[in-house]
Amino acid sequence: YQPGKMVKATKKEKEDAQKWVDEKVKASGSTNIHDALEQAFNIVSASSDAKNLKKGADTIYFMTDGQPTDGRFLDPELILREVKRWNQTRKITIHAIGVGRFAAAGFLQRLAAENGGQYIDR
Repeated sequence: YQPGKMVKATKKEKEDAQKWVDEKVKASGSTNIHDALEQAFNIVSASSDAKNLKKGADTIYFMTDGQPTDGRFLDPELILREVKRWNQTRKITIHAIGVGRFAAAGFLQRLAAENGGQYIDR
């Protein structure tokens, strides 16, 4: 919606984001977990130093309905390793939400547990 930055969740921003999703986001049948998490880390904290960490968000809510089928890494172990590396100094809490029967429940449980978050399925 707003590439590379966070925005305040004002009523207008939420309406604009919903409009953008309705007009621009199209399902393609693939799930790119690695790249989505990488982009989330880059947006919430573009730097790993404590000064910039304080300026960013401290939590990511990651929601998916699938298994990793697209992106730089497809192996859940490699994705978890990358997230661990990114989060060594940033200390961002990751909550994971699995939607539907095709969500990678085991992977999402570990993603949340290894990053101070909780996992729920819907």
